[in-house]
Amino acid sequence: MNLPMSLRTAGCEMNYQHAKDEGLTQPLELTDALKIFKHWRIIENDFCYCVGYERSHMLIIKRGGCADYFDLNADEKAEFDQLKRDHIYDNYDQIIENCPHRRSVPRIFHYHLINFYKTRGEMKL
Repeated sequence: MNLPMSLRTAGCEMNYQHAKDEGLTQPLELTDALKIFKHWRIIENDFCYCVGYERSHMLIIKRGGCADYFDLNADEKAEFDQLKRDHIYDNYDQIIENCPHRRSVPRIFHYHLINFYKTRGEMKL
């Protein structure tokens, strides 16, 4: 299998590709929320970025039909800015937004919220 480049280990990427090919992935909007806000939800990333990160959550927009940052309305953007100040910056190490050509779930706009491993020895390839 020709694996795409990602922040997943080869094994995790193979599992993800297999799950997508077999229709075994759950739609993001049906995934149980860890936290719910007015316009956004935080969910566990079932196929996490595991090379350098010990925790990988996703912040997804609740509104259907919103696939890109430029589809967000003013209220959704304002809440995202507030979430960064009040929650994300205190609980995560990094926010990742994949560019449109690299999104494996292009139909729903989302950010990856991640925490690094504590030591380099925990990192995987």
